[in-house]
Amino acid sequence: MSLPEKCSQCPDPPVRTLGSQWFCEGCAESILEPIRQKVFHDYMSESLGVRVIGKAESDWYLQCTACGATWVGEADETCGWCADRLASVQEQRRQELLSPLWLRTDEGNPRYDHLSETDQKIWNRTRGQTREPQSIEAWAKQLAQGVREGLISKAEADRALSRSGS
Repeated sequence: MSLPEKCSQCPDPPVRTLGSQWFCEGCAESILEPIRQKVFHDYMSESLGVRVIGKAESDWYLQCTACGATWVGEADETCGWCADRLASVQEQRRQELLSPLWLRTDEGNPRYDHLSETDQKIWNRTRGQTREPQSIEAWAKQLAQGVREGLISKAEADRALSRSGS
């Protein structure tokens, strides 16, 4: 097979084949680029949680499949808004684990400390926000789960429990 003198779509010299046709680099890229975009869009970006919605000058128009945010960036980027939201939710959960509102009577409900023993038992059953042994045990289990998840350290959990007086 001999090399033809010109591209199958233009007068430029051919450099590669696509199927049985010879193409110059520019024409080959004009055929291959939409295929690359389609493959990237259907396979790679969806697995990252980001959908390619178009081609910018040097980057891509991207959309997060979780929150719908859009931006221009590199094809393998993840959604910065979702990452920030996750970090914020994790920090809030961490703070709630380490210093639950019910443990801080000045910020929680100070009325509990002034209730009769019977009323405290009713509060325990209905609200679960006490300093009684069962609520401390439940909280200790939540702290242990936070340690397993890597949300807090063992030392932080131990310090939080010691502040409760248990």
